Amino acid sequence: MKFIHHTVARITRPLGLAMALLVGSVAAGNAWADPPGRVGRVSDVTGQVWLYSPDAGEWISAQRNRPLTTGDRLSTEASGRAEVRIGSTTVRLGSGSELEVKGIDDEHVSLQLHSGRMSARLRDHDSVREFEVTTPDGKFQTQRTGSYRFDRVDEQSEVTVLSGQALYEGPGSALTVYSGQRAQFWIDTNDRAQYSITEPVHDAFASWTRDRDRSVSALRKTSVLMSLVAVTQPVVRRVLAAALDAWKAGETAE
Repeated sequence: MKFIHHTVARITRPLGLAMALLVGSVAAGNAWADPPGRVGRVSDVTGQVWLYSPDAGEWISAQRNRPLTTGDRLSTEASGRAEVRIGSTTVRLGSGSELEVKGIDDEHVSLQLHSGRMSARLRDHDSVREFEVTTPDGKFQTQRTGSYRFDRVDEQSEVTVLSGQALYEGPGSALTVYSGQRAQFWIDTNDRAQYSITEPVHDAFASWTRDRDRSVSALRKTSVLMSLVAVTQPVVRRVLAAALDAWKAGETAE
């Protein structure tokens, strides 16, 4: 019995030490590295689209379903377009454009438009509070659910509020842009932001974004309808079965 006792002790003590080291290393890892609980996803690609990841240190061809996180960049060639999903938010990138993910986590989504054009469809209030777009001319913050377009061309930035409301903040200036407005911003020689209000642009990118929104809305409605059918089918079968049983019982009684 004494031999067995010493043998068990020799086995259990190293196991206990190993478990203690494992728990300690896991705790230390959680303390130093807490990966974000949310990432973006490349949901659609048309034409040539490039993706730059700081980890890889090079540009590679972007593929559908590829995750996007802080530091990643998307760049489209003249024939390229891309669509990104971040939760319920949809971001679309036009041709000849470059977009950088400045920050994405459970609390906020910060994107920087270096060049070209992008759109954003915000569907819930949480995404509105979290979402912002920056350009060399300032920062744009969404204030309501809706559809937005951002452009960075010819040393100036633009925001088009198709629906919703946005706030621009730049050097020495701030402006609220309302639904149906398109605002252009640039920095003057005194390093102050200037702006002008114009009409929304109706170009190929606007048409593509509108068509994609309609397609997504149709798919969502179809998905909801199919879910309702799946839920109600068992109920309908039970009601019909009960009605049939009642009818049979009545026939038998007669």
